[in-house]
Amino acid sequence: MESFAVKLVISLLIFMIIEFIIYRLFVFRNLNYSRELSENAVFEGEEVFLYEKIENKKILPIGWLSADIGLSENLEILPRPGIYVRYNKYCRSVFSLLPYTSVTRKNIIRCKKRGEYSLNTVSITTSDLLGLSGEMSKQYSIDAPLVVYPVPADKSMINLPSHNWMGDLIVRRFIMEDPFFIAGTRPYQYGDPLNRISWKATARTDSLQTYKYDHSTHSDMLIWFNAEVDPLSQMSSDDVSQKIIDFGISCCATFAETAIDNGVRVGFDSNAFSSKGGNINCIEPLNGTAQFYTILTELARVEYGFYHSFYRFIEDKLKDGVTGKDILLVTAFMDERLLQQAQLLREKGNFVEIFNIGLEHFYKK
Repeated sequence: MESFAVKLVISLLIFMIIEFIIYRLFVFRNLNYSRELSENAVFEGEEVFLYEKIENKKILPIGWLSADIGLSENLEILPRPGIYVRYNKYCRSVFSLLPYTSVTRKNIIRCKKRGEYSLNTVSITTSDLLGLSGEMSKQYSIDAPLVVYPVPADKSMINLPSHNWMGDLIVRRFIMEDPFFIAGTRPYQYGDPLNRISWKATARTDSLQTYKYDHSTHSDMLIWFNAEVDPLSQMSSDDVSQKIIDFGISCCATFAETAIDNGVRVGFDSNAFSSKGGNINCIEPLNGTAQFYTILTELARVEYGFYHSFYRFIEDKLKDGVTGKDILLVTAFMDERLLQQAQLLREKGNFVEIFNIGLEHFYKK
């Protein structure tokens, strides 16, 4: 009996050592992890599905395995069976895999705030069946970017420039004839320029005819957003300042949406830092749904900081020779110097309106 017991102990020790070595060497071999979002871009407050799939393509079973994801506090994974959320910043999914099997799990992420987020890394932790090796971890790189668009501000809750200035811009679009768009001909009227006469139509009808031009479709509107909050105002609290900036971003989204819906080409620029690094990209005026989402993406990237003052920003635009544009300045403050710069822009042939997103506008929201 003693001999049998010794042999049993030795056999168990040999088994444990072999098991320990095998799992140490091969536990991550042919272990595949993939992750996919149901949508790569959503609006604030919306939910997106995160699909996790892990495949064990080998003969070794895996007793337990966890996938740890670091999250922004602005993304909330809703608790589900097998999903453990800590401090609303870390999510752990626990799996158990037999040989040559796979498991797919669907998580729900609630997007609480605008921004550009990266779900590109995951830490896989596991152990051998007996727990002798302790925890073993490996990092996986997964391409899963997520953009959360700002929700456009409610038009009924803000003093939209479209009620006056933007309305004038839209009207100008339909009353300005574009010589590059010929809609047909019409009888000559006293005062018509001679270079508009259509000689072919005149010969065909035996009466003097002039070209009839279509309306211009190239009205350009520029939205310039000021990420600087006036330090002399009563908006010194970081929390209040960020809320005002977010409100201004939502207003910019509304202005862009309104203009594009009315056929106006829209561009965007700002003195803000970008979450991509560096400055916000200047978006040239274009029309269409794709342009609207391009602007929304850039608005989502706006950081709470600016690379130089709004005065300097406008000075640079004046040096660039901006002219013939309809410019909307969206800013948290308005002072004499800013009014003077707006007048200089007007003297360059631009239409300029200032929309103040200060406390009086913020509290209307």
